[in-house]
Amino acid sequence: AASEAGAETVLLALLGLGAGGPENSGLVTLGETITGLRAVGLDRDAQAIAVEAALAGGL
Repeated sequence: AASEAGAETVLLALLGLGAGGPENSGLVTLGETITGLRAVGLDRDAQAIAVEAALAGGL
């Protein structure tokens, strides 16, 4: 069941971010995506998305 929840979270993250990825996503979508990935133990992936979005935003 845990692996199904992880797979579902990853799928929803990909759908939410869309083809434009983190750099073209809104703050709410990014926040929910990062929170969801961290909730299923995908902290490194969540961090990578956060860093990519921050760099695209000019940080």
